[in-house]
Amino acid sequence: MRDNDSVQFNGGNFHGSMAFGSHATANTYNTTGAADTDELRAALADLRRLLAAHGADPRAGRDVDDIEAEATHADPDPDRIRDALARLAGRVGAVGTLVAAVTRVGELVQHVLH
Repeated sequence: MRDNDSVQFNGGNFHGSMAFGSHATANTYNTTGAADTDELRAALADLRRLLAAHGADPRAGRDVDDIEAEATHADPDPDRIRDALARLAGRVGAVGTLVAAVTRVGELVQHVLH
């Protein structure tokens, strides 16, 4: 007799780890907490330094402040954070170092919020 290694999904959405095949495993680790917030704050501080070093629009610093305040609030509003990130991305333009720093902050914010 043959093993049945098939998987079938009918309707709906699936989000999560999946593994297929004999002896396959899938692990998911979801951790958020002080370490995540500390990492976000460090990334925001780095971004502030980069903005100053590149002479970016001063309003970009206010966007960073908004992101930090909202992301570390007891009840953060993801829409406000998204709006501030979008403004910030527009303000930094195509400066690769700044784009990379803003992208990193966005990733960390998503991790902190989930």
